[in-house]
Amino acid sequence: MLNLILFGPPGSGKGTQSSRVACRYNLVHLSSGELFREEVRKGTKLGYQLASYMLKGLLVPDNMVLKKIYKAAIHHEDTTGIVFDGFPRTVNQAVLLDRFLNKKNIPVSIVFFMMVDEKELISRMMGRAEDSGRLDDNEEVILRRMDVYEKQTRPLRDYYQKQNKLSCISGMAPVKVVAERISSVIDNYLMKKEIIKLVAE
Repeated sequence: MLNLILFGPPGSGKGTQSSRVACRYNLVHLSSGELFREEVRKGTKLGYQLASYMLKGLLVPDNMVLKKIYKAAIHHEDTTGIVFDGFPRTVNQAVLLDRFLNKKNIPVSIVFFMMVDEKELISRMMGRAEDSGRLDDNEEVILRRMDVYEKQTRPLRDYYQKQNKLSCISGMAPVKVVAERISSVIDNYLMKKEIIKLVAE
């Protein structure tokens, strides 16, 4: 089973690339953001709770995240693999995800860290706000999300680096180019069981 994680700062393209990877390798695309936004759209009790965090640019509490992710993942444990998009977002979530997957003997294979300059990130998110009308994409919330990312999500880089599962991918290129960079790492892993640590060109 090929289990992949794509993480990076808001606007780094992890959602776009996760979709492409899932399609190319016939994997399940599990997006925490989409799962949460769907709950908000449905107007459920959970959706109301989630919206209170998302609209402020804050991370959703671990207990809410884990319950939703585990419930979704359990339905796909017999597939060819899962692309975790936007999850985990804290080291604690990563530790608990490892326990969950290792217990089922389907551990994480590769973790992709999307590298994009801060100015480019802000530009992308502001453009996305105009195009999609996402409520959590406005300047104030964007800056807060960036701050939350630096404090709570960026430490995942060290966590997965210690496990020798991290591949750093430059996201400063057209979507198709970044997709090929990610695919080169996956193909190498499938052939040699080795992870390319950095792909910048």
